[in-house]
Order: sequence, then C-alpha cells, then structure tokens
Amino acid sequence: MTGSARLLVSITPPRVGRPSLYVVAGGGVLKHGGPGFDAAEQTAGTSLQSTYWGLVVGVGVRMPLTSTRAPRVELVRVQPGTEPQADWVISVGFSATRPFAR
Repeated sequence: MTGSARLLVSITPPRVGRPSLYVVAGGGVLKHGGPGFDAAEQTAGTSLQSTYWGLVVGVGVRMPLTSTRAPRVELVRVQPGTEPQADWVISVGFSATRPFAR
C-alpha cells in the first residue's frame, strides 16, 4: 500500500486533446504486507519493518478530455527513509480539477 501528498508541476501546458507532461515531488508512506512479506519474515527469522516514510518523486502524463477532466499515468519512485532501496509504482487514474479564478 502506498499513500502520498505531492506537488504537481506541469512541464507542458494542458490542452484538450493533447498530452501534458508533469513532474511530482512530495512525501509518502509505503506499507509492505501480505503472504510474500510474511514469508520474508519467516525466512529472516525475525520481525521486519513493514512501514516506511520517505520522499516521493516521479513523472506523469495526462490527456485532458475537457478543461477539467483528464486520465493520467504516473511512474513514481518511493524512497523509504534512509533505505538504499526504492520502490517504483505505476499509477493510473483520472484527475478532476477546478480552474483557478482570474
């Protein structure tokens, strides 16, 4: 399971019908669990840390269907704390935004 709070910065301006690239950065949490994690603990013979907090960075692309709705795909790297390893997460979703008042 992962969760994060991220800042999204557009590299290319979003236009209806054209892909828009962006980068993300922020903080997040990564929680390992399930049968595979349980097996790893049994192999190690000890309890393993299952929850990590750390830096989240990534890139994404969205394809605006309207000025406020767009499907998106992201590739995000989750660096859990001071661990040398990082987990990669592919995220697919749909964004709904509200334009800023001018």
